[in-house]
Amino acid sequence: MSTNLPPNWLEYTDPSTGQAYYVNTLTNQSQWEVPSVATNQKARRQLANQQAQAYYGAPQQPQQAQPQQLFTPGGGAGVGGGAPTESNQPLNNLSNQFSQFDLNSKPRSTANSINLIGYQPNPNDIYDNPPPPVQLPPNASISNSPTANAHHSFKRSTLNVVPTTQSLINKLKIPLSIILTPYRSIDSGEDDIPVITDTVISRCRRCRTYINPYVTFLEGGTRWKCSICNLSNEVPQMFDWDPITNQPTDRFNRAELNHSVVEFVAPSEYMVRPPQPPVYAFLIDVSYSSIQSGMVATVARTILETLDRIPNEDGRTKVCLLAVNHALHFFNLPPNSSDPNMLVVGDLDDPFLPTPNDLLVNLSECRAAIENLLSNLSDMFISSSGPESAMGTALKAAVQLIGPFGGKIMVMTAQLPNVGQGALKNREDIKILGTTKESSLLQPQGGGFYKNLAIDCSRSQISVDMFLFGSPYQDVATLQCLPKYTSGGTYFYPGFNASRIEDALKLAHELSIVLSSPIALEAVMRVRATRGVRMSEYHGNFFVRSTDLLAMPTVPIDQSYCAEVTLEENLNVPFVVFQTAVLHTTCYGERRIRVVTLALPTSSNPAEIYASADENAIATLLANKAVERSQSSKLEDARDAVLNKLVDIFGQYKSTMTAGGGASAQLMVSENMRHLPLLLLGLLKNIGLRQSSHIPSDLRAYAQTLLTTLPTQALIPYLYPTLYSLHNMPAEAGMLSEGGLVLPPRLNLTIEKFERHGLYLIEDGQQMFLWIGRDAVPQLVLDVFNLPTLQDLRPGKITLPLLDNAMSARVNGIVNKVRESRRGPYKPHLYLVKEDGDPSLRSWALSLLVEDRFEMGLSYSQWLATLRDKINSVLDQIRHVIVIAVLLSFVDGLLLLCLGELLVLLRESSEIGERVGTKLWKDTWYEFSQLLVLSSTVNSRSVGAFCAVNNWLSEVDYIAVFFEHVDLVNTWNMLHINLLQSCLNLLVISLGVWLADLFTTWCVLTALLSVRDCMCAAVHSTHLCVMQLAFSAVFVRPSCLFLVQDRMKKSPVMIFVYIYTNGSLLSLIGFLPLYRTGDVGGYSFISNSDTLPEAMLYGVVRELVTDRDIGCHTANGGSCS
Repeated sequence: MSTNLPPNWLEYTDPSTGQAYYVNTLTNQSQWEVPSVATNQKARRQLANQQAQAYYGAPQQPQQAQPQQLFTPGGGAGVGGGAPTESNQPLNNLSNQFSQFDLNSKPRSTANSINLIGYQPNPNDIYDNPPPPVQLPPNASISNSPTANAHHSFKRSTLNVVPTTQSLINKLKIPLSIILTPYRSIDSGEDDIPVITDTVISRCRRCRTYINPYVTFLEGGTRWKCSICNLSNEVPQMFDWDPITNQPTDRFNRAELNHSVVEFVAPSEYMVRPPQPPVYAFLIDVSYSSIQSGMVATVARTILETLDRIPNEDGRTKVCLLAVNHALHFFNLPPNSSDPNMLVVGDLDDPFLPTPNDLLVNLSECRAAIENLLSNLSDMFISSSGPESAMGTALKAAVQLIGPFGGKIMVMTAQLPNVGQGALKNREDIKILGTTKESSLLQPQGGGFYKNLAIDCSRSQISVDMFLFGSPYQDVATLQCLPKYTSGGTYFYPGFNASRIEDALKLAHELSIVLSSPIALEAVMRVRATRGVRMSEYHGNFFVRSTDLLAMPTVPIDQSYCAEVTLEENLNVPFVVFQTAVLHTTCYGERRIRVVTLALPTSSNPAEIYASADENAIATLLANKAVERSQSSKLEDARDAVLNKLVDIFGQYKSTMTAGGGASAQLMVSENMRHLPLLLLGLLKNIGLRQSSHIPSDLRAYAQTLLTTLPTQALIPYLYPTLYSLHNMPAEAGMLSEGGLVLPPRLNLTIEKFERHGLYLIEDGQQMFLWIGRDAVPQLVLDVFNLPTLQDLRPGKITLPLLDNAMSARVNGIVNKVRESRRGPYKPHLYLVKEDGDPSLRSWALSLLVEDRFEMGLSYSQWLATLRDKINSVLDQIRHVIVIAVLLSFVDGLLLLCLGELLVLLRESSEIGERVGTKLWKDTWYEFSQLLVLSSTVNSRSVGAFCAVNNWLSEVDYIAVFFEHVDLVNTWNMLHINLLQSCLNLLVISLGVWLADLFTTWCVLTALLSVRDCMCAAVHSTHLCVMQLAFSAVFVRPSCLFLVQDRMKKSPVMIFVYIYTNGSLLSLIGFLPLYRTGDVGGYSFISNSDTLPEAMLYGVVRELVTDRDIGCHTANGGSCS
């Protein structure tokens, strides 16, 4: 019974456990910890009178009128964690304290298996179904706000239940990764991100985590416990004060405790230098092809029309313009004149900046000169006739010009940089397309010039956007290095011609969106996670400044990033927290920190983990990894990696979650991953990875850029496009409703859904196709296209006319709705495809029908059959390997049993012990034991090696114990990694090694016979050399040692059992040393450490040795439990 308790606290005893708990009779609050007595009132945080009831539910006594004060005398008892309750929500006895036992929690979802063979996927489920719900323990958050956890559009995980060990992640084969989109666009009707303007930023002193809904308040609310490292931190004094009203406020109304996505206005301590103005440097290619295609005129007109929408509310924005062909053309833009002055620099090897102070000018002050320049830019270079482009040199000059400020360089080029610094060659070779050498076209050329330039840009806080237009070859793979490492964007317009209104409108739309979007400048991003959780690898457009700090000169809207997660320690917490912080400067000169917090529960139950898998997030991660693999290795390797990963996931699911582990005619998978094969089939058929000899390298490189930058909401339709039937859509489709315009039902991507008289819309977010059948009725053609017959339609890029009929309005509405629903600045072209029209256009549209066979790609049914056969093949190989391993183990056991019997016979029949002395035999056995330990340690850390020598070696019992710590995690990883990859090779290797063992055994027997017959030291030395070689060969693989019987009372027989695998097959278990205590018949464990991480093995040994008395002793005579 504790006597020193604060007022109103009583101690009780839990009858079921006998443990004491403490209840505050005034507030009904209960806790396990002994409440502390406030002995130093001045050192503790005091709360305002109006806040006490809001924090703790304590009724307030009426007080006399007095001037309002923030701090009042007195202090309450400590609060032992959890969220404080309000007066209208009383505590329910001890429910909150027992929440750690999940007494009030709902059971988590478990995996429901589904057979994919014969299953017809529903396209609506792919887009409309949210990821599996995140089911946190009760009271995980200090607020019950629905926004306490991050929405999946900001941050999502491949697993919404985190496995507790890395070995479990490796076993289940599903990679753990976080998909980040910290700056996604805000949809109409959606609330803005809360902005905290009082500059009260509470962070953990140790891990620097920002306060969030998953912290815990301690000691009367004066301290908070970090949700990541559990360190106790002080609450800032102004945390409960409203600087606007200059009055106390309820802390639980603060945005950072109720919202997972918030922005803090940062004080000056978060600034390395004063906020710099937004800077835009336009580098425009004015070579012959750029002028002739109309690119220059369209770009100049778009910039001119967007000047009012470029972020410039505070009048600080600066701009400069540089025209590039065979020389560099700078423009001096005086503030008091509308006539720009052009300055030409022809030295491309060592360029310089003429009048650098007048080249980068204020947008507001020099508006007249800028408008005049943009209006006449195309006419100024109308006579340009050469194909030369010195864009590499121009980029170096632009970095030198805006380097002191940082900002954004926007490159518009229709010509491959071919002169000056960074000159590139046309390396397109149609002969290697579709071959193993094709991946070389996806790797940057130019000797690292552009990558090094990108690093210099990142260091100077400069981001680069590339707008690449349709010359025969642009080398997108090389030029996209600049956006990749500077957090920019790449936009590709193959075959651009401004005379086609569709091309001009697409460019104008996308360029104006990029220019007018508010940008975050000088940003760095860091992802923190619960202790023991580490971000091991990142994917996306950024430069890794340190192991966990990503540098982004600007942060584009709707660009995603991936962070792969590794567990360095086993998790013993009910949930983990991932927090992403992006420190940046707004384009309006305000330093801010955007914080995105995601909490996920933990579990060691495979059923719960499988049920939490997010198939869309998994597809996003695998798309990033496949692109990276294709660029570093081969396209074929990337495709094989995707297939093998899917086989691993489904094969392990079958082994873990289904009754039959062998081959079967079914393909079982968790219901929430039922669309993963379809998404990955779409990934393999995407032009970024598709096996084809007709895809230009520029198109493939641009597609790979999209695969690694699109947010998940835009990536999924890019992998699995949408198909709508327009000629027979429901009556409500294309009409407005309360939720907006109604879209028709989605159809499966197969030609079987097409009718010859139909009209269909196929889109993937980058292109849209209107497919019209060869038997379409004339009235449909007239209502939609305003043409009398089908023969009058011309396939290709089109702009739909808006006619005065219902069908035209509905089709136009659907097309516009689909375009607007995709995140990002993209405006996809609309192509008209006739069933009997242009074969190339028809083939392009049919390539989006993922479920059909196309070129060398399989149909969906064939894809599922291939997966099933590969899974069955792997399972059969594993079973055969295990059978062979067991048989070979018995063979080795018999051979070594004979060796043991020979040792016994040798001991009984020879007088060598008397003639040479026991020292020689002790040395021999000692060498034998050393070799055993050495070979076991080298080949597998999971093997504990030991050797007991019977007492005839000396006058007293002699024990030689050699122990190596067991690492089951390592061996289990090796089992699943190596076994599945090398099963076929293993069969041949096992047979060869077994034959080698026969020869090795013969060598050992020969050596022993030599010792028996020879008495000299020289022969003894020879014997040791032979024994070292022999046993080094024998122990090539992991081994386990079992004591099976007493051949004689003082001479136990050892049998060595080998498990043959390429790597490690868990080696059964490396047993701890067994020490025979003499005539008692019991066995004791001997350990060199008082702390035994191998304690779990004791239970295994107890199960195996049930007829022995087993004790545990440490080397210094102690005992362990």
